[in-house]
Amino acid sequence: MDGIEELDQLLEPHGSEVVKTVHALIKLVRAACPDSDETVQLGWRSVSFSRGGVMKGSICAVMPHEDWVNVQFLQGTSLEDPGGLLEGTGKTMRHVKVRSVEEMDPEALSELVRQADELAP
Repeated sequence: MDGIEELDQLLEPHGSEVVKTVHALIKLVRAACPDSDETVQLGWRSVSFSRGGVMKGSICAVMPHEDWVNVQFLQGTSLEDPGGLLEGTGKTMRHVKVRSVEEMDPEALSELVRQADELAP
């Protein structure tokens, strides 16, 4: 199965707003870190971006939910977040919840992705 078929399979159960938001977020992450490896993780229900295609090199993951999409950062507590986008209470992980393309703050989110990219080994 190729990446397009896997992405279609990942997005199949979701409504049009979530699908549209996932595509916009993938485009944003690709632009912010164009040299990253992109992998559809059906088991984790996400599209992950990393260095070297491994968890240790994780930049972020785009994770569709029923009514929103999370952009997950494994090293979220290490990111500067002047836009106040990051949510979560885990030891290191944080996420940004995006309910629609119109709600998205592309500049602040791109900055978080660039920072996460710089932290990836």
